[in-house]
Amino acid sequence: MNKLTIITVNYFSADLIKDLSKSLPSKKDIQYDWIVVDNSADESQVEQLTKIKNINQIITPNKNLGFGAANNLAVKKIKSEYVMFLNPDIKAKSLNLKKLINLFENDSKIKLVGPKILNTDGTVQLSASIKYPYWWSHKLDYSPMVRILIKKLKFNQYPTLLSEYELKKSQSVVALLGACIIMRRKDFVKIGGFDEDFFMYREETDLARRIKCSGGEIYYCADTALTHISGGASKNNFYAELNRDYTKSEYVFLSKWHNFIYVSFCWIMGWLSSLLSSMIFALLSLFRPSKRKDYIKISELCIKSFIQHSIHPFALGYYRKRK
Repeated sequence: MNKLTIITVNYFSADLIKDLSKSLPSKKDIQYDWIVVDNSADESQVEQLTKIKNINQIITPNKNLGFGAANNLAVKKIKSEYVMFLNPDIKAKSLNLKKLINLFENDSKIKLVGPKILNTDGTVQLSASIKYPYWWSHKLDYSPMVRILIKKLKFNQYPTLLSEYELKKSQSVVALLGACIIMRRKDFVKIGGFDEDFFMYREETDLARRIKCSGGEIYYCADTALTHISGGASKNNFYAELNRDYTKSEYVFLSKWHNFIYVSFCWIMGWLSSLLSSMIFALLSLFRPSKRKDYIKISELCIKSFIQHSIHPFALGYYRKRK
């Protein structure tokens, strides 16, 4: 039995997984199996995956389970000591698995570890959190204009995340980006795995918070790195927070860890921020012809977000009690 199992969830990303298969970490020091869960429910995707020789097992639930549930399903089928959750859009050839696993073996309090994550241009992706999502970070999620201004002024536009400078050093954090995280399998099972109330987004933040509440440590390792292809360098990623799936997961997270009044305050902030942002970008499109198409697109996203915020998240079912 190998020491580690790597799990990747596929959702119409077989081409990316094929590229990932050519850039997986070396097995020189740590032997591992690779399992892919196909959330596409598409025969052509499965056919492409079966042609990738170094996939040890393909799990086909025949429907889209969501990120957390798909990973939970795979963990039930493995016996390895460690499990790594790895996105399809990754280049991990230079990732040193031994360094990551040594952290667990040298400190029993460490329950979750993630490496440094790079953008395709070589810059460091902001992947480690020093705070959990709260009202101000929530407001910024729905205020793209404010975030652009803060970025231009060289301030940190993500108040919950470590800065690029701070990410030069390995350290304990409160949460990690789920593009690549590793745990002892027994710890993952003991904590209850990913909460399947999160279909996509925020499931890794919730997992990390439950680990911290149980007395475990989350550790960011700056000594080894991989590349996240569609990470922070992606233009669309900057406005990903405006989509419906993210909004639902954000309110599920907030309601799980805060009371009704706090969630309602965050909802009002999101509603106002979406409305103001849609108006600002609509006006900018009139005065900046060279960027009109981009500004109209952002304005449309903000309008959709505003419409979604017109109903209280609890009325939409975006509410969960802590278990």
